[in-house]
Amino acid sequence: MKINYAALKIGDVVHTTSSGPVSRIIRRVTGGGPSSHCGFVACWAGQFFVCEMRPKSLFQKGGVTLTPFGMYTDEKRAHVVGIMRNYMLSTPEIGSLLNADMAADYRKTIEYDLDGVMSFVIKRVKQRKDRVYCSEYVAWRIAERGVPLPAPLLHAVSPNQLYRLTDIFTPVPDWRAK
Repeated sequence: MKINYAALKIGDVVHTTSSGPVSRIIRRVTGGGPSSHCGFVACWAGQFFVCEMRPKSLFQKGGVTLTPFGMYTDEKRAHVVGIMRNYMLSTPEIGSLLNADMAADYRKTIEYDLDGVMSFVIKRVKQRKDRVYCSEYVAWRIAERGVPLPAPLLHAVSPNQLYRLTDIFTPVPDWRAK
């Protein structure tokens, strides 16, 4: 899959998935939608990234990471299933502020909330108030920039719940390159 980068704006929400077992479980327990992960479109020095929350691993620091957009273009691996836009976030001024927010978040340590992800599967597991997971990070940042979100979604939101907020987000037209 090729991405039409000219169609993207900083602050667009990128929804991704993969064929892996964790991705399948997340899609199933969060309503069966297409998205198991999400992040923001970010751009530095003319290169597009997905700003996203990731768990710590042997290969990455965890927390807020900047993944080159090209990592999400192989449909055999993790790939983009949709890109959504909120009109309030798509102005150049707000885009610049969001880009600065994401850069600051990348430099400081915001820890990934694996317990929060697990709380969708095992109800007795509780979210950590001092950590966030991917869709929670997106909801927090967009609410901070003035996008009104339903109150319950500010503390426990799945990628699919964000994907379905069609009164707040609209699909980015022509994000797939022809």
